[in-house]
Amino acid sequence: MNENNTTEVIVENEGAEIEQRELKQINNMSESSLNSSTAPLAVEVELKSSSTESIPPTTQNDDVKTEAITQLEINEKLEQNQEPMSIYDLYSKKKSTLLLLISALGCLQMPLADTIYFPSLKNVADDFNTSMGVVALTIALFMFLVGVASLVWGPAADYFGRKKTFIVSFIGYLGCNVVCMLAPSVVVLIIFRAFQGAFISAFLTVCCSVIADVYPLERRGAALGMFSIPLNVGPIVGPILGGVLGYSKGWRSTFLLLIVLGAALFVVIIAIVPETHQWYVLRRLNKKDPIRRSRIIEASEITSQDPVFMSPVKTFLLAFKPYVSPYLAVCCMEFGAFYGALTLFSPVMASPPYSFNQNIIGVLYIPMGVGAMIAAFLGGKISDWSAMKSTVPEARMYYNIIISSIAFLPGIMIYGWCLQYQTNVAAILISMFFMGFGCTSYWPSVLAYIGGVNQKEAAAASASMFCVVLVAGGVASEVVVFIAEAIGYGPLACFLVGLWIIPTIVSLYIIRKKMIEADSQKSLSTTNTVETVEP
Repeated sequence: MNENNTTEVIVENEGAEIEQRELKQINNMSESSLNSSTAPLAVEVELKSSSTESIPPTTQNDDVKTEAITQLEINEKLEQNQEPMSIYDLYSKKKSTLLLLISALGCLQMPLADTIYFPSLKNVADDFNTSMGVVALTIALFMFLVGVASLVWGPAADYFGRKKTFIVSFIGYLGCNVVCMLAPSVVVLIIFRAFQGAFISAFLTVCCSVIADVYPLERRGAALGMFSIPLNVGPIVGPILGGVLGYSKGWRSTFLLLIVLGAALFVVIIAIVPETHQWYVLRRLNKKDPIRRSRIIEASEITSQDPVFMSPVKTFLLAFKPYVSPYLAVCCMEFGAFYGALTLFSPVMASPPYSFNQNIIGVLYIPMGVGAMIAAFLGGKISDWSAMKSTVPEARMYYNIIISSIAFLPGIMIYGWCLQYQTNVAAILISMFFMGFGCTSYWPSVLAYIGGVNQKEAAAASASMFCVVLVAGGVASEVVVFIAEAIGYGPLACFLVGLWIIPTIVSLYIIRKKMIEADSQKSLSTTNTVETVEP
């Protein structure tokens, strides 16, 4: 009996000694955790440790060991997660690629909606017993409203967030498609095509700002290049699908297809796409994981100002900032010339001596789209490479402008004069390939540049760009019809080239001058450093 009591006392003493050693270890860890901004955890461990006096020794020892293991795991996790991280690191490669794909599909809706009934323009005019000039308004006003409405959607996406803006615009877009499909007159079609453009405008600005949210500057050019591919797939797929549907089911069926595709994408966005606005992302992260939030190196810059709704006028004026306007002018003139030239294509191909039907006309857009797809991919890569070679932000556009000029200039000239003399269609298709390549190779670089220098207002900045560029496209698509009738297709091509080449030369001069100055300063700095090191 005494022997058993002695054994129990020894066990209790040993347990007490173990308990004291473990408590001392926990207290040391608690003090260490205070220095790692985990004071609440240490206090909690100390409180739990002090409350073990009323617990039996065996249970007490188990609890202490459990707390010690838990605290060790927490400390190990904290030590592993103390490294600073970028907000862009919140998105895995798989996640950012998925968001890029969905954004690209959202972007696809605009050129698809615009060009899907290009092959049926003559049929629309015949159905409503009106002229081609009136029907061209359905293209011009669509493009005009895509540009102007972006001045509202861009600030809305910067203030309310990307996803909410997406949802509202999608609902309006689907409704407009229904009305266009059932339009009883050309006036109704023109009005709701304009509203359709106003709602679909959000897709471009929001999708572009999502890319700016999840891709850092050093990878953004390539991402925007991939993002631009659907902008150029649309003019291929749209006329092909529109030609088949228009020929077999009538031009109204093209709007039914837009409804089905838009509704499917709407469901995907609701289910998969999170809010990517960086300010809202940090707010959400602060609630879920404040330790991780504290590691974001851009946090202070992002949260320095709450989201604001920039007025449409102020958004529009972003396009006229001196560090933006020359390069945007190149894009504006080039796209206007390109889009205006394409507006002429369908009516010319449907008339003698070509007299192609809607199916064939749709297929004839393929060379242009192929050239654009190749350029979108290469243009993004070249833009990122150029940005790494120079400290001048504008440098990422330099080689893209040169490549664009080499392809676009001969492309549009050959196109215009081939239409003028009604040459073999093969020559026209080759010129369209170079037009598509030339126009698109510049887009990724200017999108990346404008988004980079206006990171906090990424949506508003892209909106200002899309506004002036797409308005130029809308105006050109209406005006070129009348100019071509007055002076011919060849002289029209020369006129469009004249408008485009002036800002192109000016932009190349400005960028090259800045690059030379930056190289000179770098060389001077290197020389001064060497002289300082030498005795």
